[in-house]
This record gives sequence, structure tokens and C-alpha cells, in this order.
Amino acid sequence: MRGGGLDPGLEAEVGLEPIPPGPGLAVGRVYVPVKSAGQQAVLMLHRTRVLLIRQQTMLANAFRAHLAEFGIVVVQGIRHVRELIERVFAEDIFDLPALVRTALRPLVAQLMELRLQIKSIEKELLAWHRTSQESRRLETIPGVGFITATMEPLKL
Repeated sequence: MRGGGLDPGLEAEVGLEPIPPGPGLAVGRVYVPVKSAGQQAVLMLHRTRVLLIRQQTMLANAFRAHLAEFGIVVVQGIRHVRELIERVFAEDIFDLPALVRTALRPLVAQLMELRLQIKSIEKELLAWHRTSQESRRLETIPGVGFITATMEPLKL
């Protein structure tokens, strides 16, 4: 619920509708319509994706920090961490004790699994995006991709 203040035309455009007063409802207030189960499911996908990306960032930072203890430094960003993983495990250019690679393997395995899960969620979001006229319309705005386009109509 939010108080009045918007232009009534704008309120209608963004989907806010005045509801007639009734028990427990204030006169003159505008209430946000209830989301459908499908809309709630898409929002849940977005929240899950955000959580998995946070976990991916935590693991990448831990991986980078462990290698920094041995003087191996890489700039931030998951792309750079992936390159570092390939260099640490595919080549023997770093003189690291075997236990270091043993300690890093679980982190790398979790990073790879998270990447698959994030991609899977993004495929589901893209499939939903293709079925949503409003989402496809939002994507036509320069700089708005399907992730943002699928989230924006559901924010109210």
C-alpha cells in the first residue's frame, strides 16, 4: 500500500488501481494489485539467482584470497577467476604444494556447480520473457536486457 500523490493517469499506467473503501481499507488510498502465482514464481527465480550470484562471489573471493597467500594475484571479476582456475589446474606454471590444489578443488567444484545453476535459472527467465509481451516491450529500451525486463514489471 502507498499513499496518494501520483497523477491518476500515471497510477493507472503502472497498474495501481483505487479500491473502494471497505473493512480495513482507507478511503482515497491506492493499493497494489496482488501478484499472480506465475509472477511470484518469476520473482522467486530472480531472488534465487541473486543469492546464487552472491555465493559465487564469496567462493571466487575465497579462491583469490587463498592464492594471494602464495603471491598469485588476479583482478576481481568471475571471468578472471575462471582464467586463474584454468591456469592453476591445467598448467604447472605455479609452484604450489599439492595440498593447495586439494584445498581449492572443493571451491572450484562449487563454483562450477553454481555457474550451471545460474545458467539454468537464466534459461527459465528467458523462456518466461519470451511469453511476456510487457517484458519483451521493456527489452526494446536501450540498455535493458531480458533479466531487467523480466524483473521490472513485477516490482510493484
